[in-house]
Amino acid sequence: DNFKWIDTFFKLSSIGYTLWIIALIVKVCLNFKGFIFSYYPLRIYTTVLIYWLGYQGLKQARIRKERKQIRNKIINNQKNTKRLKKSNEKNILSSRGNISVTEEQYKKHQMYFLKIDLLIKSEKKFLLPRYTLQNLASETEFSQSTLSLIINNVSKKTFIEYLNGMRVEQAKELLTDVNYENYTITAIGLESGFNSKSTFYTVFKKHTGLTPFSFREKSLKSTIN
Repeated sequence: DNFKWIDTFFKLSSIGYTLWIIALIVKVCLNFKGFIFSYYPLRIYTTVLIYWLGYQGLKQARIRKERKQIRNKIINNQKNTKRLKKSNEKNILSSRGNISVTEEQYKKHQMYFLKIDLLIKSEKKFLLPRYTLQNLASETEFSQSTLSLIINNVSKKTFIEYLNGMRVEQAKELLTDVNYENYTITAIGLESGFNSKSTFYTVFKKHTGLTPFSFREKSLKSTIN
């Protein structure tokens, strides 16, 4: 979605090109008489397109600025909380082995899951839009298939669903925090780990039954009351 406006610009430009062709045809058909008027629609359209392009430029600049500010605030908040040392977490998660879905292994799955969950939450891995099972496997020394099995068996979710759940909670926290009420919903969604506005809206509504905008409005009303 960050580059969707560029695609829209090219589509709108093609319309402008079509208007230019039409104006040129009219110019030839009229034998160059009154051809100036045939360019009026093109001039008006070009003017509107320039203003639209300027608006999109300002909008994207604002989103980038807000994302940077939100990121800095989150980092500052993290500094005020206690973090577990990476060495301890690596020792905890350094177990190896093939884990199969059996009743005997379920408790072991739960133990592994709690430690995996701790790693992802403490280091805010879910805020990384492109964080994958491969990344997690390289950090825990579990295989991707083993990690997928553990997460699915305990949380009853796929890895993506598991991460998106935490991203939604992060977004809910920011949307209800008065310190972020002046930031756009798009910026909050992107800084919560979603890779696009459309994905953010779809996943958020699936989890809460509300769009991010409606959720924020409802939260503000309840705060006022």
